[in-house]
Amino acid sequence: MSMGPAPDPLSLFLNGTVIAAALTGAVTAAGWFVSKTIDARQQARLKRAEFRRSYIQKQIEEFYGPLYSLAWQIITTNYLKGRMLGHPDLPEKDRSTIEDFLATRYFLPTHNRILSILETKLYLLDGTTMPNSFYNYLAHAIQETVQHELWSERGVSTIFIPGSPYPKEFQQTILASLQKLMKEYEVNVRELKGAKQTEAPRKDPRFEEAR
Repeated sequence: MSMGPAPDPLSLFLNGTVIAAALTGAVTAAGWFVSKTIDARQQARLKRAEFRRSYIQKQIEEFYGPLYSLAWQIITTNYLKGRMLGHPDLPEKDRSTIEDFLATRYFLPTHNRILSILETKLYLLDGTTMPNSFYNYLAHAIQETVQHELWSERGVSTIFIPGSPYPKEFQQTILASLQKLMKEYEVNVRELKGAKQTEAPRKDPRFEEAR
C-alpha cells in the first residue's frame, strides 16, 4: 500500500508552536479573568468598608459625641449647683438668683442644643428604636423649659407640679453606643489600612505576554 509523503518537520514544528501559543494565551486569559474578578470583589469590599467607616465617623462627630459632651455639661453644672445651694454660708436670698442664673445661662441652652441634635440628626441613631432614656430626657427637658419660661416671661409659678427628674441612664446609654461605635471605627480603619498596604499594583498579563 502506498504511503503518503512524509510530514514536513518544519510544518510539525510550526503547528506545535501555534498550538502551544494558543494554549498559553488561553491560560493567560483565564488567569487574567480570574485576577480581575478577584480584584473587583476586593474593590467592592473595600468600598463597603470605607462607606461604613465614613458613616460611623458621622455618627460619632455629629450625634453621639456632641450628645455625650452636652450630657456631661448638664451633670457637671448640676453637681456645682448642688455644692453652691447646699453650702451653709449661702444667704437664703441668693438661692433663687443662683437657680435662675444656672437655668438661663447653662441648663436651658444645653437642653436646646441637645433637642436640636435629636430633631435634626436622629437618623444617625445606632439602631431603629429610640432608647427609653431618650424619651425620659425629652420629658425632663421640655417640662423644665416650659416651667421656667412661664415664670420668667409671664410670672406664673408652677412649682406645685413635680418636675420630671433628669434620667441618669441618658448619659449611660449615649456612652455605651459611643464606645461601641468608636471600637468598630478603630477596627474598620485598621482593616482598611492593612488591606491597602497589601494591595500591590498588578500588571496585566496580556501585556507581559506580548513582551
